[in-house]
Amino acid sequence: MANDKRSTRLSGRKYDKTLQEFAKYLRKLLEGKTAQDIARDTGYPYSKAETAFNKSYIPTCDLMKRLIEVYDNGNYETLRELSNNNIKLLYEYWSLIHPTAEPLDRLGFVIRSIVMEKKLDRATVVKNVGITQPRYSNVINGKCVITYNLFMSFANAMDTPPADILMRLNNREGEEDRKRFSDIIKEERKKRGLSIEQASMACNASIKQYESAENASASITKALLKNMVTLYELDYAKIAQIAVAGKLIEADKLRRDKLTIYDSRRLVGRKIVSEGNLADFVRDIAKYDYIKNNDEYIPAHTVCTTVLLFLLDAGTWRNLLEELHYLSQPQLESLPDKKDDNIIATNFLDNSLKENWRDYKYVFDFYKNRAGLSYNEIVKLTCCKNRKNVADALSDTGMFKSLVELYSCLNIYNCPVSYGIEHFLTAKAEEKDNVDFIELSEIFFQIDCSLTWEFYGNIIDKDIIKKLFYILYERKGRGVKLTSIVEMDIPKSPALHSLEQLIQNRPNYTLWNS
Repeated sequence: MANDKRSTRLSGRKYDKTLQEFAKYLRKLLEGKTAQDIARDTGYPYSKAETAFNKSYIPTCDLMKRLIEVYDNGNYETLRELSNNNIKLLYEYWSLIHPTAEPLDRLGFVIRSIVMEKKLDRATVVKNVGITQPRYSNVINGKCVITYNLFMSFANAMDTPPADILMRLNNREGEEDRKRFSDIIKEERKKRGLSIEQASMACNASIKQYESAENASASITKALLKNMVTLYELDYAKIAQIAVAGKLIEADKLRRDKLTIYDSRRLVGRKIVSEGNLADFVRDIAKYDYIKNNDEYIPAHTVCTTVLLFLLDAGTWRNLLEELHYLSQPQLESLPDKKDDNIIATNFLDNSLKENWRDYKYVFDFYKNRAGLSYNEIVKLTCCKNRKNVADALSDTGMFKSLVELYSCLNIYNCPVSYGIEHFLTAKAEEKDNVDFIELSEIFFQIDCSLTWEFYGNIIDKDIIKKLFYILYERKGRGVKLTSIVEMDIPKSPALHSLEQLIQNRPNYTLWNS
């Protein structure tokens, strides 16, 4: 990225000792050569060759490379030694001295990371550098040439030694991901027989913008990322993760970003999100009657209740009788003619409730009255913020706002958690005449359509979520299944954590699953 138009003079008042040594090196390198010789040997125009011959300006990076290759057999040691003592030479000849480092084209990303690390005020940096806000945005996103003078202005504004800024380009973090991103996009474009012009037009971008994105040489906007994914029918979550890892786009720009793309297998419109809400997702899956894996069917509410049980009890594993009971449920070898109306959690209810288990309000009132707690006590002991939250959490209409509130209320009442979860999953279920199902592979596909999955403040790994959905189909004993789940690195349940803090105020009170 050497600046051809405003090269540094090798004479005058700013002619320091290092540049004096550089001039001697250049004079020795070109000893006995005329301007015509230089032009002929390097293939450069005579005007530029004459500049090098007169030693009046620092040769551009490209010209210097040709001079060393032709007249010094590609030996850059002397140039490297001189450049390490002069920031101007280091800047001009960066790619020659550090051929394996990132190019100066990515200097803007380094500047952006320093500003973020030091938590510098953007407006102050812009003012101290002496540029406009739009130009600043272009700089940090790699969309404009950073001249030496501009580079030095940023170094002063950020109070960072210029050499330290350049040396950060030696950090190749994200290089493999950028290459991977570039290879995927190039391959897809070529498979479709599209030219750069056609692809840029289809992506609603200029040719320069598209080329920079395809070559992964500059940051990419989320709009262009979306258009590329749509055009090439790619997995948005996968491509977005690669782009973030390659420092092509900031993860924050993708938070809750949505995109409709098409799955090439089924050509069905999809909503792809950067952060999925796991509780809502599980509840949506529970609207199906069954989940099919190969030729086996399991009631959806059974699978979904098992998933939520593990997530809510995670971290501090207590009595796992409910989980064990759900893990022992058999698979059906064919789709039944009618929906399975069995609620497994009824096995844990008090004997006096066996005939009234469908009446959720009756069941919850029974445990509430037996606990003998007032609404004010419940508010103090649970995650509910007020009396209305308590009433909603245990209503028969599913009006509760979160599983955290429901979970804490069920524990305080000593009511089986699984019973409340099944109520949570079925409270708003629609009545259907037909029996339907969803493939487990389809669930996995939808899980992959999110960059991350959030469960009440915890980020849950996608492999853990898949394992929880698949565990009931494994050909293993329930004890082995349970052990494999407990040994996974599932984040400690925020519901359980909050409840533990609250229950310390009532040390003699026994939790349902304690």
